[in-house]
This record gives sequence, C-alpha cells and structure tokens, in this order.
Amino acid sequence: MSLKPSTIAGFPRIKYFYHSRYLVNPKIYDKIFDRLDLKKTYGDCKRLKVLDLYPGPLTQSIVFNKRYNPQQHVLMESRPSFVEHIRSTLKEDNSAFQLSELDPYDWKSYIKIMEETEQFVPATQNRNYIHDKFFVMANVTEKKHEGLLMQWFNCLGVGNWIQKYGRVKMLVWMPTSTAAKLLAKPSTKLRAKCSVVCEAYSISNLIALSNVQDFKQFDKDTLEKSSPVVLEEHDIVPESGASIALMEIDPLEHNIACDEWDYVTKHLMILKKTPFNDAVESLGHGARDYFRGKIANEAFMKRHPITFTAEEFKYLTSIFSNWPFKPDIYLDFFDYRQEESVM
Repeated sequence: MSLKPSTIAGFPRIKYFYHSRYLVNPKIYDKIFDRLDLKKTYGDCKRLKVLDLYPGPLTQSIVFNKRYNPQQHVLMESRPSFVEHIRSTLKEDNSAFQLSELDPYDWKSYIKIMEETEQFVPATQNRNYIHDKFFVMANVTEKKHEGLLMQWFNCLGVGNWIQKYGRVKMLVWMPTSTAAKLLAKPSTKLRAKCSVVCEAYSISNLIALSNVQDFKQFDKDTLEKSSPVVLEEHDIVPESGASIALMEIDPLEHNIACDEWDYVTKHLMILKKTPFNDAVESLGHGARDYFRGKIANEAFMKRHPITFTAEEFKYLTSIFSNWPFKPDIYLDFFDYRQEESVM
C-alpha cells in the first residue's frame, strides 16, 4: 500500500472538523498500537475485518492498515468535508480500504451495510472469548456523540448492534470528560449509571490522554493500571478544543437480566447520594420492606448507591427479580425533576 499517513501539514483541504478532534502523529499511533498488542487477540490479522467509524483525516486508519494488513477495512464516514478528503486520498491507492458514506450515528446504517448491501459481513462467534475476526475503531470526540457512545455501551449488555456477532473489541476516541465518567469508581464524585454500565459489561482501559492535566479527572488506581500515553496538543487537529482520550473496550460475557438491571440501576443512581434504605422505595411501593426482609446487613441498608459496585447492583437486581409484587418495569415513569442523569 502506497498511502502515507497524513500529518498536520496535510490537512489544508479539510475545511471543517465538525467539532471532532483527531491525533495525527503516526509515531504516537505506533506507540499506542505497541501498547495494545492486538496480535494477541487477532493473530496475523489475515482474516480480520475492521469497521472504522468516523475515521476523519485517516491518519489512524492508514497506520493501522499498514501495520496489520487486515482482510477488510471499511471506512464509514458521512460528513462531507471528510468524505471529500478520503476520496481524494484513496485516488492514490484504493486497494486497502472501502468507503461507506453511511452515517455511523444511524442504526439503520449497520443493517444496510451488513445485511442489505452486504458490503461488510462479519462472522458470528461464540461469546466465550473476544471476537478474533472483527474489530471496531471509532472517533466520537464530538460532544453530542456522548449519548451515542452510552447506547453502544448498553449494546454490550444486550448483545445487539455489532455485538450480536460476538464480543467485539472497540477502540474509541472520546472527550476526556466522557472517559472520566465511564471509568469512575464507586464512591467517587463522577460515579453515575454510565460507569456502572461500563464496569458491568466491559473491561475498559484508558489508553491515551491528550493532556497531562487531565490526570486529575481519574483515580489513582485507574492511572496506575492503564499508564496512558500522553499526547502533545500540537499533534491533534484542530489544535483548540476539549481534551480527548482513547479507551480500549472489551465486552464481558454475563448473565445479567438486562431490563431489570437497567431499571434498578437507573432508579438507585438517580438517588445515588440517598441512603439505600430510603432510595430503595423508588423501585416500587413496598420495596423497602421487601428488601429489608432479604438483606440482613444493616450497614448495607445505610450505604448510598454511589458506593455500590456493579456486582452489588447485580445482587440487588436478583432480589428485585424475585419480588412477587415488583412493578411492571416497562411502564416506568420517574420524576424528571430528580437531579442525577445517566451520564
């Protein structure tokens, strides 16, 4: 493949970045891929299919493709400025990539590309291990994509979207503020439903940060475990904007009753700073008496939901599931004035 990764000097023709930011230093990408050790999962990558969502200026895509030479590498990009750049770039050599101008934001795009046009058809694999022939890269650094990313995390649990093909590893760029929420540990300020979802449905690691000042957004254990690569602002385009982070997301196999688990975590995390003994009544009338009859540990009843681990939420869900008088969770209404949100 003759294509060369674009650097900052190669981007005058990209007129608009749509509030997204991209690392464009090929050497830093090499450092990141060294850290990831993807061949441990994908072997020689000769049968690997890659779905690349919002690839933008293509630097990461080209570095990845030259390094791993996957069987198929589809670029899903719908934003006009980037589409123009990609088309121009692929005129030099289009042998390594296929461009799909479907919108990654639209759920119908995945049905179309995988089931209707069959431009990209991954194999379905057993969920006992990470899918070794299907890999997803994405850049959702635009702030409005935070909700989309949270939906992707829910798909890890439900097993739909791309996750219906198996446990598909994802490498995702996002705003640092979003990564901090997702990786927030119990009892920390940023702990919210999204971090419980992340903990329950995945093993997620912080791979890179765009600013050393962003370390303060993460707890010490996360930083020590991940030891993220720190980027330089001049290696990111556009140079101004919110800081960004890279996360590696490995879906977990689980036996969680997702709908009931979602109901329990949502209601309790809305009242995350309220003692569980009081917050539990939000699960339905009579819940306090029922749960007190099942949980003998008085200290647990006095704890706040913000301190609960994903495993403890799973335990509470199992109790809720066996409640003979539990409410119909599909007729779920809650007070919009309650202060916490899922993010």
